[in-house]
Amino acid sequence: MVLVAFASCFSPVSSFIYYPALTAIPKDLHTTLSRVNLTITSYMIVSGVAPTLFGSMADQVGRRPVYLLMFVLYVLADVGLALQNTYPALLLLRMLQSAGGSATIGLGYGVVGDITEPSERPVLGGVLAEKAGWRWIFGFLAISGALSLALIAVLLPETGRNIVGNGSHPAPVLNNSLLLLWQENRQRKNPLPMPEGYRTATLEAVSLIARSRTPNPLGSVHIFLQKESATVILINGVFYSAYCCLQASLSSLFITIYGYKELEAGLIYLPFGVGCFVASLLSSKYESTLFNIYPKPTLLLYPVINTVSTSKGNILTHDYRYLAVRHGLPTSSAETSPSQRLAFPIFHARLRSMTYLLPFSIFSLLVYGWVLEYHVHPSIPLVLQFFIGGAMTIVFNACGTLLVDLHSTRPSTAQAALNLLRCALAAGELAALQPLIDAIGTGWCYTVIALMTGGIAGVCVFIGRVWGETWRRQRDDIQNTTEEIG
Repeated sequence: MVLVAFASCFSPVSSFIYYPALTAIPKDLHTTLSRVNLTITSYMIVSGVAPTLFGSMADQVGRRPVYLLMFVLYVLADVGLALQNTYPALLLLRMLQSAGGSATIGLGYGVVGDITEPSERPVLGGVLAEKAGWRWIFGFLAISGALSLALIAVLLPETGRNIVGNGSHPAPVLNNSLLLLWQENRQRKNPLPMPEGYRTATLEAVSLIARSRTPNPLGSVHIFLQKESATVILINGVFYSAYCCLQASLSSLFITIYGYKELEAGLIYLPFGVGCFVASLLSSKYESTLFNIYPKPTLLLYPVINTVSTSKGNILTHDYRYLAVRHGLPTSSAETSPSQRLAFPIFHARLRSMTYLLPFSIFSLLVYGWVLEYHVHPSIPLVLQFFIGGAMTIVFNACGTLLVDLHSTRPSTAQAALNLLRCALAAGELAALQPLIDAIGTGWCYTVIALMTGGIAGVCVFIGRVWGETWRRQRDDIQNTTEEIG
């Protein structure tokens, strides 16, 4: 889990470590800030598209080979970015970097689903940009990515259940870690009695790989077209768009308004990051997602209920326990029947916190825009960043957990569907951000963002709480009928 968490950092780190250098890059490459902002937009577009392929591939051929492929692309792109000196090269290599690093979080959800925080990244970007030059941002990412690639190659085992089952099926060579291959080689030199059925299991595993379908990126689109899933994805998407706009404009606004330097522009990301870190502890993102995958996709709530006994004190678990008690349902998987698992109102449990997080986030965004508009003391927007970061992190965790609950057998594909929409929305908002600030000012710009986010998310929360369970059960009935016919 530590290795997966480390690998998952590269997607957000690669995006946000870049922001403190946004004012330095146009000077070195003889271009404008608006054109450099297009590299963020293109990064987001690729971040939305690439995981649909990698997520589907990971659900088909296993997590480990896809991890290795992504990090090879990622490291090569970072080396190119550290050496390039033209705007077209920057634009194209940032897109390649996005393709290599954007699916790490989705694959992380997949590994979490198989077997069971970001506070300092912009600060480092500011230090590197001011002390060593902005190109060393990508040099640092290349070195870190190469380290992660080496650790994955040596240590990460295959976790995909279509490859290794519950861990009892041996994986093919490509899906084995180098450490495991070394151990097996030692065992061949000093053979021990082979367990009964091991050779048969190996042949079955190889046969399973051979029968794996070609990765289907349209699987993510299919998930988005499901009404109950689209509701969750839209909530996450509009919040993520606002989150990206705030992060992308943060350093340039503080440099322009308060006269900060690049190092200081990196330090101002700390309150936001600390808020995200505290919120991630409160919502316990990983503990509240899948702990075990039930073999039948119709019993979607088994992993959620099975986790409750192992995760205490966080917001998501508190909401789950509250509704379990309210509906007279046990919170232990050993005491819960399949019908009770399916009857549990998972939409109400996961979206319960939205009733206070939504208005709080929108109000904070409104105030944030206007305190910058009137050049209020910087301590005020920095404190607001802490609260905005915390509230949005809990929203992201709740939506991500709910989406995995709904698609427990395809967690990576489900996260790719989420990434596809939210990155498309973020790319559109980021493209319009600077022109909007120039046209109507920071205050009205964030007013528009806040009202749009609150309006869309509010409607989706209402729809999810009212009709989400009905749609989920209708989908489950269709799946049951299909299985019975098959």
